[in-house]
Amino acid sequence: MYDPTTAPFFSDELFRWISGAGVSSDDKPQGWDKKISYNKKEFTQLWDCVTQIRERLQSEPRDEAVTAVELEKAAYVIRRWCAAGGDPRKKNDAKSTGGKRSREDDRTESQVDKPRRKSARSK
Repeated sequence: MYDPTTAPFFSDELFRWISGAGVSSDDKPQGWDKKISYNKKEFTQLWDCVTQIRERLQSEPRDEAVTAVELEKAAYVIRRWCAAGGDPRKKNDAKSTGGKRSREDDRTESQVDKPRRKSARSK
């Protein structure tokens, strides 16, 4: 990437997140399946929103500036959290593991709803 500090990578998660994806008022994930055209208009929207978010966060007292890459990473985490049934609006979500990772955290989005098969060892 040319400038990961200011230039956002056009990821699905980042675009959908800045376009309002998240959790609806009835606690269901929304907006994460929005169709993306990957055109100049959408990239301009992404660029403008990332720039506004970075400027707003830089106005707060902190040691370092927030980079476009950090926003993309945050969007990725929020998307995965919503796919797993979490709600980023709640500080102490029932799905929270207290910072501990589980094997469930490593599954992809398509695997979240699939039951796990028992291994030969567990028989």
